[in-house]
Amino acid sequence: MYCTYVRSLHSADTGWLSKGIIVQDSSSFVLFSPIHFITIAIIFLIAVFFALLVKNLHVKIQSFIGRCLAWTLIIVESFKFYYRMELLGEPWQENLPFHFCGLSMILLAYTIFTRTYKTYEILYFWAFAGAVMALITPDVPASFPHPEYLLYFVGHGMIIVGIFFVTYMYDFRPRVSSIWESYKTALSVLIVIFPLNYILGGEANYLYLRFRPDVGSLMNFMPEPPFHIPFLMIIAYIFFWVVYLPYWIKDLMSRKQGNV
Repeated sequence: MYCTYVRSLHSADTGWLSKGIIVQDSSSFVLFSPIHFITIAIIFLIAVFFALLVKNLHVKIQSFIGRCLAWTLIIVESFKFYYRMELLGEPWQENLPFHFCGLSMILLAYTIFTRTYKTYEILYFWAFAGAVMALITPDVPASFPHPEYLLYFVGHGMIIVGIFFVTYMYDFRPRVSSIWESYKTALSVLIVIFPLNYILGGEANYLYLRFRPDVGSLMNFMPEPPFHIPFLMIIAYIFFWVVYLPYWIKDLMSRKQGNV
């Protein structure tokens, strides 16, 4: 019965209209509703306090918690695949970890295991630009406490928790050159994923290069896919600079203090 309900909800018209306006039933997700804002706030509070708490623990405990976090990222991403395959009956071709958030979870686990700065400087921008945007305009049909809602926000929330953890625990920080490193990596992924969507066929729509997401987002104000890609590239580059801004201001203030 549970599986039947999930499938019926997933296949039903969720009522999303253009420009993010919705007409929903009681189970539909409502953009910028109180529960939406509360969920985002909880995610960032957990991310910050978790990183600060672990920072003050013994190094062996820190290492153990880091490994647990990395395995949790892998398990959550794997469960998402199982959930959609087994419970929703969706084709595997449409549920591979080829969105930036899915790739971020795998790379975050790798970064935590190996303490690799090269992947961190890529993930910093993917997390704070991509995952945050996914939290603000989530592509999810149902509201709390439906499994679709929980799985979506737990998955994307884990990316925020993971990037805060790596930043605080390993004393990593992005550089100006990291913006281009992350951006060109994202472009390389886009070049690979664009034809892969058509090769996989069906409703495969990784990175939303074939169709717009059901939820209202910035893509609603862009040309139809794939003609929206240049606009996505420009906006992504701007977002990367925006999320680097705190470090740019910090470096600027440090230079001014050094000249005093």
